[in-house]
Amino acid sequence: MHLKHQPGLDDSAVGKLFLPVLSVLVLLGYLWTRQYEVVWLCLSGLIIWRLFCSRSISLSIITLSLLALFGWRQMTFTMPETDRLTGSGTFTIPADQYKINGDLLTGTAKSKDNRVFVMIKLHSQKQKRQLTKNSHRIYLQLDQMELCEIAPPTNQAEFDFKRWAAHRQIKWQIQGELKSFQTKHPSSLSDWIAHFRKAFLNWTATQPRYCAFHLRALIAGYSDRDDFQIRELLSTLGIIHLFALSGLHVDLLIMIVRKFGSSLRIVDEVSRGLLILMLPIYALFVGGQIGILRAILMYLIREICRLVSCHLGTLDQLMIVLLLCLWLQPAAMLEIGPQLSFTLSLALRLMPRNLNRWRLQLRLSYLTMGIVVFWTYTFNLLALVMGGLFAPLFSYLILPLTIMSLFVPRTSQWIEPIWRILYRGLSLLNEGLPAQLMIGSLSIVALMIIVCCGLLASEKKSISRPLRLFMLLPFVWTVVTHQMPLVDKVTVIDIGQGDSILIQTAFPRKTLLIDTGGQLGFKRPAWQERRRSSRVAQITVPYLRSQGIDHLDHVLLTHQDADHLGDLDVLLKEIPVTQLLFTKGMDQNPSFVRKVKASRFATQYRPKLAGDLLESGRLRGLFVAPQHSGYGHNEDSLSLLINVGSKRWLFTGDLDRAHEREILDLFPNLKVDVLKVGHHGSKTASDPDFIRAIHPELALISAGRNNRYRHPNEETLATFTQQDLPFLNTAHYGMIEWQQHRLTRRIQLRTTLRGDERIRGQ
Repeated sequence: MHLKHQPGLDDSAVGKLFLPVLSVLVLLGYLWTRQYEVVWLCLSGLIIWRLFCSRSISLSIITLSLLALFGWRQMTFTMPETDRLTGSGTFTIPADQYKINGDLLTGTAKSKDNRVFVMIKLHSQKQKRQLTKNSHRIYLQLDQMELCEIAPPTNQAEFDFKRWAAHRQIKWQIQGELKSFQTKHPSSLSDWIAHFRKAFLNWTATQPRYCAFHLRALIAGYSDRDDFQIRELLSTLGIIHLFALSGLHVDLLIMIVRKFGSSLRIVDEVSRGLLILMLPIYALFVGGQIGILRAILMYLIREICRLVSCHLGTLDQLMIVLLLCLWLQPAAMLEIGPQLSFTLSLALRLMPRNLNRWRLQLRLSYLTMGIVVFWTYTFNLLALVMGGLFAPLFSYLILPLTIMSLFVPRTSQWIEPIWRILYRGLSLLNEGLPAQLMIGSLSIVALMIIVCCGLLASEKKSISRPLRLFMLLPFVWTVVTHQMPLVDKVTVIDIGQGDSILIQTAFPRKTLLIDTGGQLGFKRPAWQERRRSSRVAQITVPYLRSQGIDHLDHVLLTHQDADHLGDLDVLLKEIPVTQLLFTKGMDQNPSFVRKVKASRFATQYRPKLAGDLLESGRLRGLFVAPQHSGYGHNEDSLSLLINVGSKRWLFTGDLDRAHEREILDLFPNLKVDVLKVGHHGSKTASDPDFIRAIHPELALISAGRNNRYRHPNEETLATFTQQDLPFLNTAHYGMIEWQQHRLTRRIQLRTTLRGDERIRGQ
């Protein structure tokens, strides 16, 4: 590393703030996460050592002052407490802070001095129309209101909405029904900005699909539910950061404004002055989106330094911008967007000026890969080159045409076919060249190593082979540990009111997913229909990716009920499945056949009955029910006895008591160590004689919280109590993970909501 870039060792202003800002990041990281203590301690020790080596009293004073200042800021950014509210209440929501999905309004509202997240049921289609078209602040009068603290995720790898809300100073969630509402015309600058933003978003809803996406993403920094598939495609290809996330388009807009002013013979000083006045308003218009805010603040600081003739290096400018962003949003750097934006900006300022384009792209892609894998567990190899290929297209085609469709809306009709061709091509590229690399969950230590190596190597003209190998080591280690596991594992996924259980064996790993879960659908009027993301997409697929699983060897479907195979079609679209196992005769069920046709991968279909075997590597099991072909009803549930580790597991779907006794007639000496409780703990299953005969050590129940069926039934729990059978319920414990180490034979039982659990003494 060149001396001029070493923080704290130079006499100039260049890089002087890097070390103090790093200290602030470590402090905020520890205060927000309250975990990874070893990581924060090591980083703190490194910072103290660098401060000592700098021999700079002024640098130490700056560091201590910033730590004190941001420590005080963190204390003032605490979650406000509030009394439990009942009955009715009044809340206000800015025009651009709510969304409507079917008959449900969600958004961030304000009550007195508290910010809360609201989920409000609308009573009529008229209310929905009025609120959809509205562009003013609204006052909501709620009825049948219930306030509770936002719940944490109940599964590993599931999106942590509680943490996301906490980063925005939101702790409470309110559910209720809309009694009445009123609108208020803008009376402050923030209200006017929210008004214009919502009016703009309402207008984009009238535009063609892809034009609307570009306008929302690039002009308003906004993501709509309708844009999910487009953003998913761009994320997969590694180019989503070009669309508002990084703020790149702000720099291009500034350049366009200055060139346009020059073509009109407007003095450049006037154009710059207008930008200084307009950009802060634009920052408010986009809602303080960090990537855009970073680009705007960088320009403003650069212009201020030019006006006052102050020499401030670009690295110090970036550090000042980061401090300002952290002051506004102290937890900003704990999210993927700001991490990508600032890390890539820092790397660009460290890169040699004469580095060729492709080396630059590969080095930036290395950093991007580390951050993306940490959050999504996967990385598309196309992203290594897509950024370099797509950036010119973005600069010279997408942004100019988007600006044209903004100022001349009629042009959208002939611009839209261009976007359809472009995105169809990207989709075909993604499908035709499957380059998705499944890496699995990346540890915080591995991420730190990747970021540090990427930044340290940024300055070098060429990277030596040993350093390249060391830079790849965190990825290689992560892949190896996931693909060559030393544990046998059973995971009861908290899918709500339904079943979904994943079995993984030690190396050579084999995987079996028993049921997919799903939601029961109830017919509603069209205006009340809500667009929902399946639980497979929200919960199961992220968990599979976190485990480094890019395909499933077997998927076992116990029977036809929606809470067991309702999301099968989604799973088959997302994950390759080698074999599909189901009750013989269920392939005559039209609903089942429709879902199976959704698969875009080659899948083998294997109907099974009692007495058939499952033999696949370390997966060895015996099907114990049903004895006859069936259509897929509860009594036809395909039941499996399987060895996992040193234990014998029994999975019976929704099998009833009569057919449980039939299992005993067919297999009179059946012994089970762990029982997945039948029918979610309903009294129609778990016959006392059956439980006594198989004599399990542990029972696991998969049931939804506050489900309408009141599962598990008190009669079933009484049976377990009488027979001294401990049990765990996903409704109370969230995801349940059982694992046994292949070498030590040590068994560990871990739940998401409670932590490590004992098998006895529940």
